[in-house]
Amino acid sequence: MEQRQQNRLNMIAACLSAANSDEHKSTWENKPPTAFTAEMTVLASLYEAARVTAQKIETPVTGVTLSKADAETLLEDRAIAIAGPLRYHFMKTADMENHAKVNYTDSGIRGLRQQLLITTTRIIRDCGTLALTHADATAHGITTAKVTALTVAIDAFDALLAAPRTMIGDRSVFVRELVTDLAGCTAQLEMMDDLILAFAGTPAGDHFIAAWNQARIIVDAGGGPGEDPASVPGVR
Repeated sequence: MEQRQQNRLNMIAACLSAANSDEHKSTWENKPPTAFTAEMTVLASLYEAARVTAQKIETPVTGVTLSKADAETLLEDRAIAIAGPLRYHFMKTADMENHAKVNYTDSGIRGLRQQLLITTTRIIRDCGTLALTHADATAHGITTAKVTALTVAIDAFDALLAAPRTMIGDRSVFVRELVTDLAGCTAQLEMMDDLILAFAGTPAGDHFIAAWNQARIIVDAGGGPGEDPASVPGVR
């Protein structure tokens, strides 16, 4: 998220905070014009949507890869646990075609790169599923539990590999959503800048308007130039 977007979110939060403070809330809540009360609810909803979108943008993409090494090791271990029995089984049943599909040493499986590891272990899993239909599979060390465990490990590792790509794609969507969300907040605030003027004429109303206009000034938390107060409606 860009600093200017964060600055704008901060400004919207400041407006909500000023309006909902004990000092000012009694000035406008359910008081004429009552439309302001309804529009405050709308503004709060728009701000919350923008805040949630901003949080999604800031979620670290690399965070999902922390357990990838463990998942890869687990997949290798479970593939090795069934590959040996499958080699023996297909050798005993003279099924050399399927024997070739599972003919990997332990180090050979551990040396496979990530996507190739998934492809290879799926082939091994499929061979295990086939072997389970044979009467002597259990005697050769091939069990449903081993095939199921391998399937679970494949799915878990595949999901972790896909997650960073998915999150990058999602992030671009969230960036566009935040632009839309902030535009909606801005339009809502500009409408409320006009509506709030109806509270003028009393000390409490004038004080509320001044606090609102002060909150509407964007403070640049990044150290660059903020929004000119003169560009905010009602600020002179």
